[in-house]
Amino acid sequence: MMRGYGTKYGLLVTLGVLWSLCGAETQASQLMPRLVVNIMVDQLRSDYMDAFSQLYGEGGFKLLMREGAFYSQAEYPFARPDLASASACVQCGTSPYDNGIPGLRWLDRQTLIPVHCVDDTDAKGVFTHGGASPLRLRVSTIGDELKVATKGKGIVLSVAHGKEAAVLSAGHAADGAFWINVPDGAWCTSSYYGATPAWLGGYNDISKTEGRVEAKSPLASINDEVCNFARYCLQCSGMGLDDDADYLSVSFSAGRNAVKGAVAEELQDTYVRLDYSIANLIDAVCRKVGRERVLFVLTGSGYCDEPEAADLSRYRIPTGVFNITRAQMLLNMYLIAVYGEGQWVETALDNELYLNLKMAEQRNINIDEMLARCSSFLIQLSGVKDVYTRERLALGAWTPGISKLRNAYSPQCSGDIMIQVSPGWSLVNDVTGESRISRESYVCFPLFFFGAGVVPQKVESPVTVDRIAPTVCRALRIRSPNGCAQAPL
Repeated sequence: MMRGYGTKYGLLVTLGVLWSLCGAETQASQLMPRLVVNIMVDQLRSDYMDAFSQLYGEGGFKLLMREGAFYSQAEYPFARPDLASASACVQCGTSPYDNGIPGLRWLDRQTLIPVHCVDDTDAKGVFTHGGASPLRLRVSTIGDELKVATKGKGIVLSVAHGKEAAVLSAGHAADGAFWINVPDGAWCTSSYYGATPAWLGGYNDISKTEGRVEAKSPLASINDEVCNFARYCLQCSGMGLDDDADYLSVSFSAGRNAVKGAVAEELQDTYVRLDYSIANLIDAVCRKVGRERVLFVLTGSGYCDEPEAADLSRYRIPTGVFNITRAQMLLNMYLIAVYGEGQWVETALDNELYLNLKMAEQRNINIDEMLARCSSFLIQLSGVKDVYTRERLALGAWTPGISKLRNAYSPQCSGDIMIQVSPGWSLVNDVTGESRISRESYVCFPLFFFGAGVVPQKVESPVTVDRIAPTVCRALRIRSPNGCAQAPL
């Protein structure tokens, strides 16, 4: 009897374990999202977002703060992000030093001509002039890894008002990246993504974006249009309808164009309508796919320096103008005195100087010594806080204060010398006509996760956005992008 009882008991235990495992597997399967919607808001600021919170509806920012995982202090692991470098970081889970996208543009070493981060002469534009591709993005993205994991079955699409966010968020293996063609307002794409879907032309035939954007608040209207087109993509592409996970990237803007000299009413309108667009998109996705099967991610691109309207000297605040063109000429004269005649400093872009390293090698000049001389000379100029050579950035990767600058640097396309301009000073380039004020103020922006499997919580400790990619990939049960070494949140 005891042996029979033991056998029956053991069988019951085994069946119970198997039943539990089956139940756990079913529950896990239910929590796995069919669709991930990754939303980037260019120039989003927490202080502006909070300032107009009483005017928001219940389905946008308020919903994310109330029922999502809310990280109130998100930041980038590198200095001075823009929309291009931010998009690449979010999608790849790594910094420009590894992903190869330090900004919107940089100089081609061979031609000394500025290169746009996604321009590609081998690709053709569809409903636009000039093709684009992620050719310069050196690592995989979330969408790329999803394509590999699903053997190409998962649908990956990206929608943005500009091509850099659209292309870099789409990745290498996406089914499509779509952006607004500025001259005529049509939605466009690139031949890089293969056959153009018929529904793209159908949408453009309805009416051009140009006629749907209001003159009073064009930025807010563009957000509305991005939302409408994202919903159209969702409807026509069949995303979220089967068990193969899909990925949709959407880029809105709360850009500084609305802040620069803007009155409070215009700024308020931008954020209130942004909230409406986000709520509209969330509602449309949840209605189609089901809230329990969608994972939403929303964050900002960081906040760039902006032109300073006030005359700081009037208030006796230390200020001045650092002219990078003049610094380039002075440094070249100094190097001529040391090494002989030649165009030693080839050009300047933003706060970076590009040296003629080929000529230095031909004359058997020690590059490290030359860079050290340049640094010692430039640090004496008024308005220079510090000077970073490429060697100093490489060797000081783990030094506090240098790590973010190093992460923002790309050995393949950044300059040889990076000049850090003193706070309050303007950086001016006579050749390009560009001017910006140097500020080191901390500007906070949020990070939200909402939907499938997300437990509502608020986390006030700082987090870096390169952890978004591994977190999303863990939810999808796929590998993180191949350049990502960060742990999931």
